[in-house]
Amino acid sequence: MVKSPDVSSTVEVVRLSREMGYTHEEFFKFFEPLAKQWLCNISTLGVDVTYDGGRVLIRLGSEGQRKIASIVLPKTQVIFEFHNLNHEQQERFIYRFDLAFRRGGG
Repeated sequence: MVKSPDVSSTVEVVRLSREMGYTHEEFFKFFEPLAKQWLCNISTLGVDVTYDGGRVLIRLGSEGQRKIASIVLPKTQVIFEFHNLNHEQQERFIYRFDLAFRRGGG
C-alpha cells in the first residue's frame, strides 16, 4: 500500500499487476461492456474508472508474445491501481473485470 506524502489528504493506493493474453486492441474490445456500466475515461494507455466511491487506473504495458512450442500468443502486462477502495471493493471490481475478459464474454 502506498500513501501520498501529504498526510492531510492521504490516499490509499493498491497496485496489482498481471500478464494477460490479449493485444491492446483485444483488451479494449473486451472492456466495452464494462465501459457501459462504469464511468470511464479511455485512452491508448489504458482506462481510468470511477468505481464505488473510488478510482481504478488500468494501465497497459507493451504488447509482446508468448511462445509455446510452435504456438505464438499475444501478451500484455496490465497494471491496476486501486485508489480509496477497500479489499472487498477491489475483489468485486476484479471479479466483474475477469467475467468480461473470459473468452466467452461476460
